[in-house]
Amino acid sequence: MYSRCRQKNDEGDEYQFANKHFTSERRITYLHDIYYEQMSALSRCYDEIEDETRTNKLN
Repeated sequence: MYSRCRQKNDEGDEYQFANKHFTSERRITYLHDIYYEQMSALSRCYDEIEDETRTNKLN
C-alpha cells in the first residue's frame, strides 16, 4: 500500500524548491519601530556587560 502512496521526490524538484526558497522576495510581515529596535539593542548590550562583570567578580 505504501508503494502506491509515496510522493515524488527527485533532485530536480529539490533543486528548484531550494532555488526559489532562497531567491524569492518575501513580504514584510511585521515592521518594528526604530525606537524599539534601538532599545532592544541597548538592552542586549547591557545584559552582556552585566554577564561579563558577574564572571569577573567570580574570578
